[in-house]
Amino acid sequence: MSISHSAFLTTREVAELLLVSTATVRLWAKKGLLPVHSHTPGGHRRFLRADVEGLRKANTEVGGGAVAWPEQDPGAAAARFRAVIESATQGMLVLGGDGVILHANPAFGRLSGYTSVQLADMRLADLIHGGRSESTRNAATRGQVQVRLIRHDGTSFEARLRFVTLARNRADKAERLAVIEDVSGQRRGDEARRLRQRQERQLFTRSRAVGLLVDPVDGAIVDANEAAERFYGYPRERLLSLNISDLNVLSPADIEQEMVEANRQGRGYLRLPHRLSSGETRQVEVHEGPVDGPRGSLLYCVVHDVSGWVEAEKRLRQAAAVANRHGERSEGG
Repeated sequence: MSISHSAFLTTREVAELLLVSTATVRLWAKKGLLPVHSHTPGGHRRFLRADVEGLRKANTEVGGGAVAWPEQDPGAAAARFRAVIESATQGMLVLGGDGVILHANPAFGRLSGYTSVQLADMRLADLIHGGRSESTRNAATRGQVQVRLIRHDGTSFEARLRFVTLARNRADKAERLAVIEDVSGQRRGDEARRLRQRQERQLFTRSRAVGLLVDPVDGAIVDANEAAERFYGYPRERLLSLNISDLNVLSPADIEQEMVEANRQGRGYLRLPHRLSSGETRQVEVHEGPVDGPRGSLLYCVVHDVSGWVEAEKRLRQAAAVANRHGERSEGG
């Protein structure tokens, strides 16, 4: 999301500008650390850009120090900036130009298990798994990086670090603010989602039922399982170059009519003739439903070959018709 250039900012825009979560911005507003200029008719907060910029730039008035904030009066804006960091729900570290930890807020203490005393004279690299490696040091100079941070008890967690330059101290070394977000749960969720996708992929690929994934917009066949390759007689590459209309024998108007008929009869499937690579036509029932794909929603089509059943039904009707004719003759004779 891009930040607007108007005099007023939304909660999300303030969060992006200050590199914190929207929950932290709401907490600051509730505690009076960040003035709320007005509310929209829907109850949404609006902040003055000047107030937010003043809060962001206030850190230029904050000096160095070992771990605690400096005692000298930094001015009202700087005091507010200190209070904001202390009350933030996300972990925050103030880093010296050489990576030494100058200050850690309470949220980082809860996240890492370290106290301010234990963090004194430690460097950020000391908390990063493999932090002494060249690649990690280079990554930490970028605006954002994802690493594993080591807790005081030796366990570790996946964290996203975002950096913003604060000011330059007397040695002309830039101090930075590191905002730390625990993304372990997100990673576990991502891993669970990938596992589920792999399982669904295996079910689709190995299913004995003919399966096609079709783009509902243009009818392109996006994916096909092995059963579809065997049934239609096309190699996979060729099958994925086709459109579903290449398999359907009926015209679009006739397919539309079949959809109307299926709806009238309360059927959850379509009865269609499909053409194989050999030119042979098979009667099929197509059961379809929406699924999420990498490019958006797709139609998952399960195709059942009912040619034998349709032929048997046809013969039964013919036999019944012959029997009826014989019965009528017998009655007439």
